[in-house]
Amino acid sequence: MKAQKSMENLLKRKDKLERILQARRDEIKFKMSRVPMLKFVDKIAFVCGVVISWMFAYLLGRYPRDYFLIFFTILIIPLVFFRWIRYMGMGMHYYLIDLCYFSTALILYNIWLDPRNEALLRIGFLSSHGCLAVSIMAFRNSMVFHDMDCITSMSIHAAPMLITHHIRWGLIPQEESWPEDQRKFATISKDLTAESYFKLMLTNSLIFYFSWLICYAIVNFVISYEKIQSKNYNTLYLWFSQKPYWRA
Repeated sequence: MKAQKSMENLLKRKDKLERILQARRDEIKFKMSRVPMLKFVDKIAFVCGVVISWMFAYLLGRYPRDYFLIFFTILIIPLVFFRWIRYMGMGMHYYLIDLCYFSTALILYNIWLDPRNEALLRIGFLSSHGCLAVSIMAFRNSMVFHDMDCITSMSIHAAPMLITHHIRWGLIPQEESWPEDQRKFATISKDLTAESYFKLMLTNSLIFYFSWLICYAIVNFVISYEKIQSKNYNTLYLWFSQKPYWRA
């Protein structure tokens, strides 16, 4: 009997705490949705958006080899982190395992950990100028300074394209006349055979893409399938499947 009463008391306390937490969540959501708070957030986002755009252009022209790449890294990591926090509350955090984030992570890895790897450089270049560039149109990204979500999307989809283009056509040609031990990035192979060119430009990129696709399918349709369905989480697959042009 004592054990049963203790269990009942614990369940009552649990229900009470859940009601208190839910009431607190509702109160915070209400305050966050009020006009003064929205205006304040918009002002902060507008200032951040303008500063990011100005710094990006300034560092690209003034310090193209070092601080520009550092700024890109410092920019992407916190933006993705805060998007993860925001999307967790909206049930959209599975968007962060999409190809855009994998490609951006690959480019950061290539810049800082393996910059002499020509294969990774080509994969990052093709990915950023392919799927990430198309995503700007597909998701109708726009440079809205007072919306941090728009700034984040543009940073994920457009910035890697600018970075890889800058490395391939700006930094690498500049390094060609330098001694080998002073070069930071890979030397682009020339006079390749058709087989080698095909492997560098297509095979490696397809391996990267299908590796991501397999991981994505395992997470969304095996490991987290029941969780996504029961909690009504949104994913990119569900978003696309609900579009009328994908239906039979």
